[in-house]
Amino acid sequence: MVDATPQLLRAQTVLEGQSIELTPGEAYRLPPETATTLQGTLGICGDERGGWFACRVLSRAPLELRIEDDQGSVMTVARERSLEPSGVTKLNLQRYFAQLEQRRSFERAVQQAGAPRQPRGFRLHVGSEVLFSRDRVWSSGRVEQAKHHRVQLRLANGDQYEFDEKAVAPAPPNCGVAARGELALLRPFGPAAAWTAVRVTAVDAPNATVEAPLQAPWAVPLRELCPLAGKS
Repeated sequence: MVDATPQLLRAQTVLEGQSIELTPGEAYRLPPETATTLQGTLGICGDERGGWFACRVLSRAPLELRIEDDQGSVMTVARERSLEPSGVTKLNLQRYFAQLEQRRSFERAVQQAGAPRQPRGFRLHVGSEVLFSRDRVWSSGRVEQAKHHRVQLRLANGDQYEFDEKAVAPAPPNCGVAARGELALLRPFGPAAAWTAVRVTAVDAPNATVEAPLQAPWAVPLRELCPLAGKS
């Protein structure tokens, strides 16, 4: 700390020596060596480069802590590189980690549900719209060619891809009708955009109500949904 007033703090970063200004609520005292950090505590941890980030304490030893950061990575930090916030910051951290867990739980359910349903008797035809996944992101394209168990697709932006025919799935309305409680893919507004995974909370044909992590439920046309194979 370089200088302090009731309204403003002037400090200098450890590594770069850069001068910064903070409000009193944005600064924390480093804990004394005798400070106790309990397992499960949410706080702010520091790395060797001088950066600070939200963390959860998994276990503790006399000189170090085993922690999980907000990206799910597990690492070890020195005890003196952990801060236990109070007041509004503590509540914000609790809310932040709760939202992270909600999103991760939803993402796990989507992965377990698998690909969209492929109805019995489904056949690929030139010009038909199908769904495909790359890096866990679902998109759609039009069939340009299908033979020898391979399918060539053209996307709305002109890109072309080739897949095994088992790696693609029918797009609405050929993938079935979504039901309450199911996970589904929602057609995007733009033809080249990715499809969004949602949970169907209510069906009142021709519409459905869906939700996604950190979003309020909203209504969509039932025909724009493609159910995933499993349920959560």
